[in-house]
Amino acid sequence: MGKLIAGMTVVVLCSFAFVLLHLTLRRPAGASTVRGPAPVLETRDDGSVVALDVQLSVFEQRLMEAEKRSEELGRELQEARKERGDLEQKVESLQSEVRKLRRQAAGPHLPPGAEEQPSEPPPADPGQPQPPGNGP
Repeated sequence: MGKLIAGMTVVVLCSFAFVLLHLTLRRPAGASTVRGPAPVLETRDDGSVVALDVQLSVFEQRLMEAEKRSEELGRELQEARKERGDLEQKVESLQSEVRKLRRQAAGPHLPPGAEEQPSEPPPADPGQPQPPGNGP
C-alpha cells in the first residue's frame, strides 16, 4: 500500500506540473496580451473628470472642420478676385468709351460731306406773311 500511495503522489505531482506548464506557455483565449495605457484623466474646476483622449478627439474634429472651412474660403476668395479682375477690365473699357463719347460731344464734329449751315434763316416765300420784327 505504501508503493501505491507513492505512485499516486508522483502522478498527482506530474499532473500539477503539467497544468502549471500548460498555463504558463499558453495564453487565455479571451484575454488580449497588449493593453493600451490607462486613459489620462483631468479634473476640471467644477469637479468633473474628463478623459484627455476624448477631449483631444473633439479638438481634432474641430481642427478638421476649420481646415475644410479655410479651404472653402480660399476658393471663394480666388473666385472673388477673378470676378473683380473681370469687372475692372469692363470698367476700364466703359471708361475709355465714355471718354471717347465726351470728346465727340465736346468738339464740333460734322459728319463727312455735310456743310456748315448758314446762321441766317432762309428767305420767306413772297406769298406768306412775314412775322413781325423781321421785315424791312
